[in-house]
Amino acid sequence: MNNRPLMLSATFVRNVNLPGRYGDGRGGLGLGLLVRPALRGGLNKSWTQSVRIDGRPTSLGLGRYPVGTLAMARERALGNARTIAQGRDPRRSTKDVPTFAQALETVIAIHAPGWKDRAGSVRQWRSSLARYALPPRASTR
Repeated sequence: MNNRPLMLSATFVRNVNLPGRYGDGRGGLGLGLLVRPALRGGLNKSWTQSVRIDGRPTSLGLGRYPVGTLAMARERALGNARTIAQGRDPRRSTKDVPTFAQALETVIAIHAPGWKDRAGSVRQWRSSLARYALPPRASTR
């Protein structure tokens, strides 16, 4: 397959048998198919996206073919482009990260059942952490 398509198609992706990088031109958001020889013969195909994050060229991996289809790769590429347009880095997780105070409460809840004086120990831990580890609370006047 020597002729490269202007835009990737599911048929081309399935049938391509030459190693190389094949782009999804015409607004493909930097999406590409990377075809490499496998260690034990055959080919490995994976989806990549070339983007600029904070002004630096970056290549993002979007998964392997056939687990990730062309449609899925285009959807992920569009999501990454939107994230970058919002000034965020798509490589960073947006999962809920607990605050330090929430993490402390979780740790206290995990360990409190093993403390002899459970109520007193919990009060003491919260008091000490509030005084020495947590940021001071803003006064509410």
